[in-house]
Amino acid sequence: MLSIVCTTYNHEKYIRETLDGFVIQKTSFPFEIIVHDDASSDRTPNIVKEYEEKYPLLFRNIYRKENWYSQGKNIWEYLFVNVVKGKYIAICEGDRSFEIRKAGFLFRTSYRIFNLLSSC
Repeated sequence: MLSIVCTTYNHEKYIRETLDGFVIQKTSFPFEIIVHDDASSDRTPNIVKEYEEKYPLLFRNIYRKENWYSQGKNIWEYLFVNVVKGKYIAICEGDRSFEIRKAGFLFRTSYRIFNLLSSC
């Protein structure tokens, strides 16, 4: 399985395009989408929730009430260790476009992350 991890904060203008890029992917393997919203103050969480409701089998989202980044918390460690289920991980920010065939993948083993392919 591939876990697509998207971190977002106040990406209201871009998040729909990013999420559309995730859901239109045609693959021969299963994938999950994890959006980590870091306490956005705009409509980003509402938009992400729309996609979660429309595609409940694809999305597993996290909605922070307090911004972890500003507190110095390690978002990536939390996601990689506690949330992702996939053997492979693709990372995309909430204001970027996404295509699986162009994405760089990380391979997850225990608590260590190894870069297998270069990021685009």
